[in-house]
Amino acid sequence: MVEIRTYDGDGTDLEELCLRVRTGEGDAGKWEPLWNAAYIRRQILAPAKNRQLAVAAYDSGRLVGAFFAVPYRFRVRGRSLPGSFSTCLIVDPAYRGLTPYVIEKLRRRHRENGIAFSLGFVMGQPGSGPYECWTGYAKAYPKNCRFVSDVGNWIAAFDISVLDDASRGERDRAVAQLTGQRGGDNARPSGIKIRAFRPDDLPACLELAQKQVERADWAIDWDEIALMTFLEKNQNGTAFVAEHNGTLCGLVSYHQLPLWNGAPVGNAVFDLLATAPGETAAAAALLDAACKRARNEGAQLATALRSSMFRARAMIPAGFLPSPDSGRLVVLFSEDDMQAGQSENYELLLR
Repeated sequence: MVEIRTYDGDGTDLEELCLRVRTGEGDAGKWEPLWNAAYIRRQILAPAKNRQLAVAAYDSGRLVGAFFAVPYRFRVRGRSLPGSFSTCLIVDPAYRGLTPYVIEKLRRRHRENGIAFSLGFVMGQPGSGPYECWTGYAKAYPKNCRFVSDVGNWIAAFDISVLDDASRGERDRAVAQLTGQRGGDNARPSGIKIRAFRPDDLPACLELAQKQVERADWAIDWDEIALMTFLEKNQNGTAFVAEHNGTLCGLVSYHQLPLWNGAPVGNAVFDLLATAPGETAAAAALLDAACKRARNEGAQLATALRSSMFRARAMIPAGFLPSPDSGRLVVLFSEDDMQAGQSENYELLLR
């Protein structure tokens, strides 16, 4: 008997489901998130303590699908609204027909809990599980789902052996095009110090984060509680700050999320970068220090969304190269009168 209800696992069963689905997708599933139990516990279950935003499909008690969301407060065109980041949408191919019902269940829970919308990223190519799940839902409920913006990544490969031929070719072409644009330690002014985030850094970091997103049409509405939770209590995540001549001038954070490319690939997802005006060198220094830490922790790649938060003038000197647009931003509405457009600026985290 199939039942769609609140997820009641500890992340282990969803990790097993994800690995099983990715393994069966072949080439279509390359470079997809490999959600593991640590990620699920860290990103989903702790923020959503009552699990109302954790929906799962079970067949006689066996997990066959899931769709979660992490609550955040957003600023949308100057208006503060409760929203969420959608993540972990995965359904066993044998049960793919359940996908619209799983998504709709979570959308209704947003409405019941007064949450205006949910944002998600479809990073799969045609034939992959995420692509098929989202396009199937969009056909069934066209008014509730919009694909509003193409999404691409910055990628730094610490271990080139994990790249397939296509990815290696893209990397080589990018290197050829960007020759001469990379910086180095000698290009950075003296006086920049990088260290781990401390709780007493919060006021300065909050000011940096708020300034970073203030021009965006859609962005997180950071406050002290949200930012402290994000920076200090984000287990398996890491945050650094930059000081220039004794003044805090930059912030970067990343978390671990493996990818699938025929086998698990260790990946560090950079999700927040904010610096004071004119501190491009501090941004590159922060990225460089964080990449070294991630590599020492076993990451084989580092990725970041291509957005105004992660600009080329900081990413390229730190060893990141652009990848082609490989996905789309999805807005799942729970308020019928909300609109989103391709031309709007979205300053978001990858969750």
